[in-house]
Amino acid sequence: MLKLENVGKIYSTGDNLSVGIRRVNIEFNIGEFVAITGESGSGKSTLLNILSGIDSYEEGEMYVSGEETSYFTPEDLEEYRNKYVGFIFQNYNIIDSYTVLENVEAALLALPLSKEERRKKALSLIDRVGLSKRTHTKASKLSGGEKQRVVIARALSKDPPIIAADEPTGNLDSKSSKEIIDLLHEVSENKLVLIVTHDFNEVADYATRIVRIYDGEVKEDRELKETKKDNLPNLLDTPKTKVSFKDNISLAIKDLFSSPKRSIFYLIVFLFLSVIITFSIAFYRYLELGETYSNLGSLSSFRYQDQRRIVINKKDKSRFTQDEINLLNTSDVKFMINDDYFIDTYQNYYFENPYTSDDYRVSSVNYQTMPIRAMSASELTIGRLPENDNEVVISVNENSFNYGYDTKEDFLNKKIEDNMYGEVYTIVGVVDISNTKYVPTIYHTDSKYEEKSFSYYQTSYLDIKYTKDGDSTDNIFYITSEQLFMKDSTLSDDEFSIASYKESYIFSYYTNDSLYHFTFSDFYGDALTLDLKYKEKAEYKLEDSIKNKAFSYMAKENVYYLSENNFNKLFNTYKNPNQVSIFLKNTFNMNSYKRGIDGDKYNYVIPTELSVNIEGLDKIASAIYITLVGMFLFGIFFLTYAILLRSVRSRKEDVEVLRTIGIKKENITILFASEMIASATIAFFITTIIFIIIKLSIKDAFIKDVLNAINWFDFVIIYLVLFIMSVLLNMLFSKNAFKKTVKKSLEEK
Repeated sequence: MLKLENVGKIYSTGDNLSVGIRRVNIEFNIGEFVAITGESGSGKSTLLNILSGIDSYEEGEMYVSGEETSYFTPEDLEEYRNKYVGFIFQNYNIIDSYTVLENVEAALLALPLSKEERRKKALSLIDRVGLSKRTHTKASKLSGGEKQRVVIARALSKDPPIIAADEPTGNLDSKSSKEIIDLLHEVSENKLVLIVTHDFNEVADYATRIVRIYDGEVKEDRELKETKKDNLPNLLDTPKTKVSFKDNISLAIKDLFSSPKRSIFYLIVFLFLSVIITFSIAFYRYLELGETYSNLGSLSSFRYQDQRRIVINKKDKSRFTQDEINLLNTSDVKFMINDDYFIDTYQNYYFENPYTSDDYRVSSVNYQTMPIRAMSASELTIGRLPENDNEVVISVNENSFNYGYDTKEDFLNKKIEDNMYGEVYTIVGVVDISNTKYVPTIYHTDSKYEEKSFSYYQTSYLDIKYTKDGDSTDNIFYITSEQLFMKDSTLSDDEFSIASYKESYIFSYYTNDSLYHFTFSDFYGDALTLDLKYKEKAEYKLEDSIKNKAFSYMAKENVYYLSENNFNKLFNTYKNPNQVSIFLKNTFNMNSYKRGIDGDKYNYVIPTELSVNIEGLDKIASAIYITLVGMFLFGIFFLTYAILLRSVRSRKEDVEVLRTIGIKKENITILFASEMIASATIAFFITTIIFIIIKLSIKDAFIKDVLNAINWFDFVIIYLVLFIMSVLLNMLFSKNAFKKTVKKSLEEK
């Protein structure tokens, strides 16, 4: 039983009130084919909308299977429409971008059916209404009569006890109208059919009852044919219908593909948003965390400023064991540099004269020295990575110094001379650091870097003690000035020799055949003692023993020559480092890596953080930049909302169609949210690909530096921002879409 008792509906339009229906008392049952007639504006559609749960009422009571409905919430009305009512409207209320099959299947989503069962039932209904040949045709390409057949199939799909038809033939020709009425009668068995019509003659052959409305009141309620009447089934106590999350996602994907123009528009908007967010964060990272810290060298004792670097040594000043090195060298570490003092110093080099090949002293420049493992081939502007020890990669800044070369290409295959060791290298690769604050760096092969850093370490941190004929004070000499160590294949393992700028004063008091205890020790107290015999050389002067005059500025320094075995023995003794620099793969692992360091055992410092902590202005600048970026993104968000709003409003018809067929508000919200999130996700991946392509192909140093400043964790942030924005946009759209009743929304179409 579907029953109204003194039901009234009043509409408010501005300051005016109008009556939809008043004091209606009427009852309907299964088995009836009811024609509701009346003049335009009489209230017949209002009556049908109330009976269908599309519109509310202000007074009286409506009973469904004996249960009052005045307390129904909008969600309860959705449940009622979904379980009880199949709708057929004059303007079809069909989703034009869907195919015939998709329109019918949409009404079945809330039923507990598998995908295969839904498909089978939809095809059966399409066949029943005579549209089998149009199954995969988009609704926008159907005739009016065909669209109404689709709507009838959709209305029947849930097998509802009530069929509500509001002037279903109003937009059809007479032939199509008769076909639709015949079809409605054919499917009306064991159902209550309520059909609003302005022409009773269209339904006269099948109507079992006529209800005539005039001025909002029932003026005639007459039974035309005797029929077997049954009560409505009690469906209100059955489990609530629900569209599964999987089906929601499936419907969202279907929507994206069924409306390619709208989907492409969404994608373009989110792509614009994604690019803006990505490059805003990249520029922020460039300003706050990039190697621009090198400009703050005076604030930190660490000249090599790299945001990935952690400097570690032991609190007890002992050397690292191999096990300790292994523990520090986690999966987050890209590479490690032992005894890293070398990378915080400048080395002096001469460039080859571009005009005269035999002169290497065109211009002198200080370079920091790093192993080639500190860079990758993608960072090269031109050229390649070194393949042997006499090749190097250099970074050049054309804006800050000039060696007589016009372009960075001119550096390739030119020579560069080490002013300390006198070694000459060929430049095989160039990194352009123009328009940046990066420190000029020279990259050696890893083996050459190890050799140079070892010699530097010995030069700077090693003392040598000579003891002759016992251990008395008179027989002990300490050499604390800088020394260099080199191999000499002519020496045996019990010999060493010295070359110096001045004649060696160290051994002027002794005969050449004296035996010495040759002891090396560093400031940590470690020592290596070798019993060696000094071998007098014919030359004592550095300029005679080493022909390139590389040490001419070192007035008191000495070069110690050892046999290869002794050199390696010395090297291996000090190979276990006192201090290491850890370079992480990604800066976002920095905090987790720091938490893993044993603070009771190790000292550690992050050079870039040291600079930032000292330079408080950087924090202020960073805060200002974050605020500006936040305001910018806030503005972009509302610009995106304004751009998308027109497109979303165009979907209002689809929203109302889904609501009338019983798809709940929460499911429609999830559906549209899924579409936006999918668009945002696709845009994010496209942006990431574009970012990688630009990063690999761009030659402009400034842009490359900005792109290099961003880390992969930032991409997680970018996606989260896009995700949150898409959800917020959907919330705003949903609030706009559902603030009116289904009826009001349908009237405004």
